[in-house]
Amino acid sequence: MDLDEARAFVRGNSNAVMTTLRKDGTPQMSPLNVAVDGAGRLVISSRETAYKVKNLRRDPRAWLCVLNDAFYGQWVFIEGDVDIQSLPDAMEPLVDYYRTLSGEHPDWDDYRAAMVRDQRVPILGRVTMDLTMVDLTDVPNAQVGDEVVLFGDQGAETLSLEEVAKGSETLPYEIMCTIGKRVTRIYVRDGRPVKLTSLVGESEEWTRRAAEHFRLRAEAVIAARHG
Repeated sequence: MDLDEARAFVRGNSNAVMTTLRKDGTPQMSPLNVAVDGAGRLVISSRETAYKVKNLRRDPRAWLCVLNDAFYGQWVFIEGDVDIQSLPDAMEPLVDYYRTLSGEHPDWDDYRAAMVRDQRVPILGRVTMDLTMVDLTDVPNAQVGDEVVLFGDQGAETLSLEEVAKGSETLPYEIMCTIGKRVTRIYVRDGRPVKLTSLVGESEEWTRRAAEHFRLRAEAVIAARHG
């Protein structure tokens, strides 16, 4: 199979697994979607904080296995060095990437805004008991009292537990198991909190406050999605 045949295969099959190298030289594999741009280059989209991006900034070599939708059957293996583009220069390539894989977006301005809003701020230092620090340099509108989501929904954005686990090179189950008893638990049924527990016990007043918080948060999510 020559390069043109490989590009043609990728245009019809976007599911792939990319291998990059960690600091110690061991491989890290990442499932992703790949597209072919107008210049015939293979293109993927990722977050600045993703481990594969950090690996590639240190060592630009990458190995890509592109699979057909049925998994078994024809596949393509491609290897080479990569270039990384960051925002704002990456905005129009991101638009082309989306258009190639999914067609026209119903609101390109909203898509561009989402690319900027999807800020995954870097952690500074180590977590200290119940506290941690984040760099808000690129979040100028942040204020004291703002809700911070480690994983879950906030407005129209979602950071899934699976995505957090991938970034940590572990399983979602292990992420949940690392949340100690010091963290207050709110148990939810049908979208409403029914129980709240902490190290000092339970409280009906806490549950009532949690219910009010969930109500306000749900209203904010609906407003963000329809705003």
